[in-house]
Amino acid sequence: MQVRASKIRYRGSREEQQDVVQLRQLPSCDRADNYLVAVLTDGIGGLASGREASEIVNAAVVSDMSRSLPGIATSDSEQIHHALKRAAEAANTGLRAFQTKNGLEPCGATLIICVLTRRQLHFLSIGDSLLLSSSGGLVLQKLNDTHEQLSGERSYLTSAILGSEIRSVDQASLDLAASGITAVLLGSDGLAGQDLLQIARILNARDNGKLNAIVELVHAKANPAQDNLAMILLEFG
Repeated sequence: MQVRASKIRYRGSREEQQDVVQLRQLPSCDRADNYLVAVLTDGIGGLASGREASEIVNAAVVSDMSRSLPGIATSDSEQIHHALKRAAEAANTGLRAFQTKNGLEPCGATLIICVLTRRQLHFLSIGDSLLLSSSGGLVLQKLNDTHEQLSGERSYLTSAILGSEIRSVDQASLDLAASGITAVLLGSDGLAGQDLLQIARILNARDNGKLNAIVELVHAKANPAQDNLAMILLEFG
């Protein structure tokens, strides 16, 4: 299976970019397949040091996965799931150390990790970032449970990486061939409220520059409250 991976960040109307994205290829112990790891973090608005928290969580996840995945066979879904959980816990521990060292009040980030093998997509999600899939039609399927609660016109996070207990984790695996998925889009909460029909049409197009086209779609709305937007696109063919 061929995979095309791309990433992008858009600051929106905010003064600072607090979203971080990384893509990393890693070997496996069986040498029959490699891993592609995608990590998206979003610093929590309204708390101190959102950018630093997002950077720390993202870097800790990538570092931990770089140590653990090369010792795991790509067919061992159970161990991959354990590695995902350990990476989230390592990020939480690293953030707690940063808070203690700097005497900070709580700060944090949301997190999505995707681990792609030749046959499967494994993911872990904490927070309100989106994991969407396309099967070539005009409907995007939401793959993850977002940890948020509505109160009036506002939503509140119910789980995040905060340097304390992680309240909720969503984790699953998908068989890509059986599911018919042709693309997976990771998006921070700056993607919330956007026109998913238009985004589906962009993902179905044959041209390159799909993430740029989505950013142009968001930018054209000229929303004075537009949040940071970061995306990673994984296309399969």
